[in-house]
Amino acid sequence: MGPNTVTATRIYKAQEGGKLAFEDFPHVGLLKTYSADKQVPDSAATATAMFSGVKSNYKTGGVDQTVQLDDCEASLKPEARLKSFVDWAILAGKDTGNEEISLIHE
Repeated sequence: MGPNTVTATRIYKAQEGGKLAFEDFPHVGLLKTYSADKQVPDSAATATAMFSGVKSNYKTGGVDQTVQLDDCEASLKPEARLKSFVDWAILAGKDTGNEEISLIHE
């Protein structure tokens, strides 16, 4: 949520003098949610930016902005591949894991 949404939520929920629980967190941050080539990103581009710190093109994940959509050959180039916080944790000798929650439909 951006500052305007937070302010509106605070006023709606707690009036002007109140606070939302997360407003007391010691550290906060803001993200610019656009991909390298479009203003409205998709989940692949936003996840790449959050996990690697590098913006990528729309519908591309784990690669830098030199890789265009559907350019499989460019996505295989080692210089286009991005490291993520998981890679950095492994290099630092930390344990890593992956958790997935999915629904099973019969």
